[in-house]
Amino acid sequence: MPRSSQEVHDALATQRRHMAASCTAYDIGDHSEALRLATCVYTIVHDGSKIRSIMSQLGIKETHIFFATNIKDGRTVLHIADRYTPLVELERLYVPPQFVPLCTFFQNRNAYFGVRGLTFDEWWNKDIIFFDGPSRLTRRQLVFTLRNQEGGGHFDEEVRNPNFLPLQQKVIMFHPGRGISHQKHLELASMRQIAEELDLSFAVHENRPDLKYYSIEELERRSAQR
Repeated sequence: MPRSSQEVHDALATQRRHMAASCTAYDIGDHSEALRLATCVYTIVHDGSKIRSIMSQLGIKETHIFFATNIKDGRTVLHIADRYTPLVELERLYVPPQFVPLCTFFQNRNAYFGVRGLTFDEWWNKDIIFFDGPSRLTRRQLVFTLRNQEGGGHFDEEVRNPNFLPLQQKVIMFHPGRGISHQKHLELASMRQIAEELDLSFAVHENRPDLKYYSIEELERRSAQR
């Protein structure tokens, strides 16, 4: 029997509550909650084979604006960097410093971050959220790996996407005054930021006035006026 419209709306509300709870748990230290976030995002947006996402069942996915918090064209960074993780930032307020999602980095400074409005296909399938040399990852690839292979919905015998492995590796960082240490879980911090982006896109569609963000174009305009 087909679902009623109310059932589908309730399902979206449930997934958003689960996502909010996992974001809160992540932010207070349980970084494994990023795996649950991958499952929530997958359920809300993914269509494939016989799977139809909640957003598609509601008929809103194609008209929805999805927010990206990374810069417009990460390929330009290739000229100055071999490795790029645009959804996370190194937070030096912590001892030792650690990589955190952009939302945490900006919240610690009571500051605004920039966003870009994208179609679903651009946000999910085309926008690059990580590169390391020749390796590239999209949001879809990261969510699929965490959900289908790393334990979000299934723990596979192996990780099949080789582009994911460099993001998962520990990164050696030098901290002035503290020596050399390993930074890890960049993939989990990136997933936390993707959940923030999806939540923000829903919130903007609901016209919440308390959001701390600017369009990236507005941030560039303000910077040019300084």
